[in-house]
Amino acid sequence: ERRGPHGPGPHARADGAHRGMHNIKKGSISASKAEALRQKGAQYLSLSQEVLRMRAAGQHDERALELTAKALRANVEHYTAWNFRKDVLRHVHGEEPDAAAVEQACKGELELTQAALGDNPKAYCVWHHRLWALTWGKCAWALPRELKLCDKLLALDARNFHCWQYRRTIAERLERSPEDELAFVTDQISRDFSNYSAWHYRSKVLEARGEVDAQVLKEEFELVRNAFYTAPDDSSAWFYHRWLLEKAATHSAVPEVRSLLAEELRVADELIDLEPGSKWPKVAAARLCILLGGGAGASRGVTLLDELEAVDPMRRAHYGALRAKLGPAG
Repeated sequence: ERRGPHGPGPHARADGAHRGMHNIKKGSISASKAEALRQKGAQYLSLSQEVLRMRAAGQHDERALELTAKALRANVEHYTAWNFRKDVLRHVHGEEPDAAAVEQACKGELELTQAALGDNPKAYCVWHHRLWALTWGKCAWALPRELKLCDKLLALDARNFHCWQYRRTIAERLERSPEDELAFVTDQISRDFSNYSAWHYRSKVLEARGEVDAQVLKEEFELVRNAFYTAPDDSSAWFYHRWLLEKAATHSAVPEVRSLLAEELRVADELIDLEPGSKWPKVAAARLCILLGGGAGASRGVTLLDELEAVDPMRRAHYGALRAKLGPAG
């Protein structure tokens, strides 16, 4: 577990200075509000120091749980407080804890972390602690509710990758079928082709389901193609397409797969004609030339990579590495 500094929060500037207050111009708040902020910062600093003192002294009791909860409500990114809280819970409940007491404690941790997620739904330490509480408390009873929580949070922010990762763990523990998860992620992608987290989740579900064979590739190429024609400059779908090409590379000698790759090259060329200023179809076309091989394909690949180096010089080394994979030009 990560043990680090307190993280950003009121303690950072207890003297009430404006430095570190994002999007607040100096002098834009009243003197009374500045004083209120100063007092709040001073109170938090005192609370945080007391939590650290308890941790150093090994004070693992109910008082420590009370103060860590207060500190974490003030600053959800206080990593040390979260980790200290884990130690306290382990100590309080012992090696052979009472099941009912642990269940009650687990409910308390879920309530605390849910409130923290309301303040910052993308705080690593909050998600880590929530998953830890489920594991420590053996809270299988909470898993269906956790899945619903993920659905609600993704409805608010469909690109919250913390929530996507958490959902994958919950779905695995619930033993949800890959088909159910594919249906869920397909719906998410249809709502927003730019959702990189959803595309990434889809790749993980497909890998968990089994081999990505020619039939799967055919279906996935058709799906991602819709995103290309809708938003050809959006990188999310193109990264997923690259993952599909990596899977196709393991079957590139299969006639059906080669036919799919040839069709993908045709689509990429069509998009290049439609959107000549977009680099993504050119990158895909170059990768397809590598997979298909042949002298003509190598010549076409060299031309594409020359064009990419001209418009995207910062990635010249990457394009050079792709060039090295091309066969002899014909």
